[in-house]
Amino acid sequence: MTIKIGVIGCGYWGPNIIRNLSQISQVDVSYICDIDENKTNSIKKVYPNIRSVKDYREILKDPEVDAVAIVLPVGKHYEVAKEALLNNKHVLIEKPITASVKEAEDLIKIANEKNKIVMVDHTFEYHEGINKIKEIVDKQENKKFIEGFLKRNNESKHLRDFRTEGLKNESNEDSLDKHPFKFP
Repeated sequence: MTIKIGVIGCGYWGPNIIRNLSQISQVDVSYICDIDENKTNSIKKVYPNIRSVKDYREILKDPEVDAVAIVLPVGKHYEVAKEALLNNKHVLIEKPITASVKEAEDLIKIANEKNKIVMVDHTFEYHEGINKIKEIVDKQENKKFIEGFLKRNNESKHLRDFRTEGLKNESNEDSLDKHPFKFP
């Protein structure tokens, strides 16, 4: 079975998502979308068979499309993901899922009601270091709650720009400085 997917957002991270999805034999990247035609034209040079559109709603209206990858600024995640779910599409969202916990919970509720998957793409979710930590914790006989933080050693222009939006986690810390991971 081949999954037909549209990628919404072809800016900084979008081409990486398109490249990675295109390398999966069970995935057909059918659409790309960006309001900047220079970005989609650049991608079409590498992937000439992908249809490009400026309005993401064209992707959502296509009954052949099974899923969308949302690679937009976080302020647009909720709106576009909600619309995708309401149009019966599975959704992959570049991190963070939304700008608030309430929005994230709403997307999860809609996904459950529609029997659709909503997944957040985390760069290191399947990284061997994280998997090793989980493996060590899973082997413990007397499981104790462990909480750790990963801290970035570098800061990109995009990360600085994002921080200015003031997204905070529940402890009111900058949620991009520390990435919590928890194992029961």
